[in-house]
Amino acid sequence: MNLQIAISRGLHELHPSQLVPTLSAALVSGTVGILISVSFVTLIFGGELNCYVPAGVGIVLFSMIALRVVTALLSSFPSIIADVDALPSAILGIIAASISNSMPAGATASEAFLTITCAIALTSVLTGLLLFLLGQFRAGELIRLIPYPVIGGFLAGTGWLLFEGSIFVMTDMHINIAHLTLLFGPETLLRWLPGFIFAILLLGILRRWDHSMILPASIGGAIALFYGVLVFTGTSLAEARVEGWLLGPFPEKKLWQPLSFVTLTRANWPVILSQITNMATIMGFSAPAVLLAAGGLELVTGRQIELNRELKAAGIANIASGFGGGMVGYQTVSDSTLAYRMGARSRLVGLCTAGLCAIVLIDGASFLSLFPKPVLGGLLLFLGLSFLADWMYDGWFKLSKPDYFLVLLILLIIGTVGFLQGVGVGFLVAMILFVFEYSRKSATRYAASGTSRRSHIIRSPQQDQHLSERGDQIYILGLREFIFFGTANSQLDRIRRRLHDPHRLSLQFVVFDFKNVIGLDSSAVRSFIKMKQIAAENRIKLIFNAIEPTVFKSLERGGCIKIDDPICLVFQNMNQCLEWCEDQILKAEQAKE
Repeated sequence: MNLQIAISRGLHELHPSQLVPTLSAALVSGTVGILISVSFVTLIFGGELNCYVPAGVGIVLFSMIALRVVTALLSSFPSIIADVDALPSAILGIIAASISNSMPAGATASEAFLTITCAIALTSVLTGLLLFLLGQFRAGELIRLIPYPVIGGFLAGTGWLLFEGSIFVMTDMHINIAHLTLLFGPETLLRWLPGFIFAILLLGILRRWDHSMILPASIGGAIALFYGVLVFTGTSLAEARVEGWLLGPFPEKKLWQPLSFVTLTRANWPVILSQITNMATIMGFSAPAVLLAAGGLELVTGRQIELNRELKAAGIANIASGFGGGMVGYQTVSDSTLAYRMGARSRLVGLCTAGLCAIVLIDGASFLSLFPKPVLGGLLLFLGLSFLADWMYDGWFKLSKPDYFLVLLILLIIGTVGFLQGVGVGFLVAMILFVFEYSRKSATRYAASGTSRRSHIIRSPQQDQHLSERGDQIYILGLREFIFFGTANSQLDRIRRRLHDPHRLSLQFVVFDFKNVIGLDSSAVRSFIKMKQIAAENRIKLIFNAIEPTVFKSLERGGCIKIDDPICLVFQNMNQCLEWCEDQILKAEQAKE
């Protein structure tokens, strides 16, 4: 039966009504993906390593094949497309530059390249293992606990690095104070200004109109315009290549060279391990990237996507990519949405795009040597500006002001210090803001006295009259949700104010209603111990109602609640608490008589 269903689905996907949009989407997605991915290669293998760009193209093409094939077969979304991404590529560029600068004196460029490729492969394998384990242990929902502004700041910082990288691709010059005046020199300005204009126009068009063909049509138009200028100025291809306007040259074949034992032995592993923090940054943000992509596709398509399955699919894909020396990548919203909107509803779309990459990898990429650097740099710049526009411009209107300035702070630290520092400060500030905001919200659902809230027991008129007069000696606090040091301290201050209120009867009983409390931290337990000390000094009883077992254990371990405790008493419901307190008040009155 299952075989019949599989055959039926296969025939349906091969029907022209399904096959034509699938092949069309694969052609567009594959071509655009190759061009954009090549721009990432120039980020990683720039400067002194520029001669290894062809090998880098082979690495990225193999990465695309591994990522697209595995995710196409394992994803819960049929027309999914995975690819290398700007986020890890930008950090891999930092890793490559750091390794190149950290190689010992006398090391050759070839040794630096081998070390970088091993670092790329190791990052992919480690990232894949982490993603797979997160999916296997069903941690998909937990990863969404990462503060939204921290992710936003990271994306904005990535946008800035892509901005810097695009300028470097077009001018071979890094952005810094020393080079700032040189960037606006006539010759250098001519290198990056066309790409900048292309990026701005593309950004403006795509922010106004959302159509799947705009990006490929824009790339084609920009290339046509570039060659039109060459014809108009009488510049030959050889001259354009010598002057640095074109990529390449690329070899006809053997772009990709898989990892071998010789490669692994010649790599400088101490230098690789020195980059473990940058690798950890890629690993840490790949999981949220997968989940954000899945969430975005759910919104766009209206289809339910299994988060843990997507994590495992991305994990296996990255392990496969890493073992072949490939780069980190995962499911993409843009390409997958493009395929979906073009009518592709089949896993064939991912497999066909991988096939296109395989053809280029096997047959050579000499046609890429005809690709203009201004267009390539403009694509990178467009991606960077997209991130910055999303978080620096749109974020002003969509985020709260504390969240927006946290994104800005992370961006500034990433741009001036580094990724890990920016993300670390972002987490720290996010936690401080959370504590501050949560502390401002009272942990008290209600506050009452024994006068306004009585037990259900029927008493004599004289007893009712006495309890009405003395009920204010009972102070009832209904607590809520999770109690931590900030909110617990506010309860301590509340009790102190009530204890020293000269306009009210002396306090004898404090009743804590834990019915809606789900947990508390060790600092909160310490606050309750302080309350117990105050109660002992003032001969007050602390009454605990309806404590959840885990909360009870926390209070018990902290020494707040003990067996036969004369100060802290525990009851199962509020009626029992109030009845006991009322009985004590009545007994005290009888003792006076």
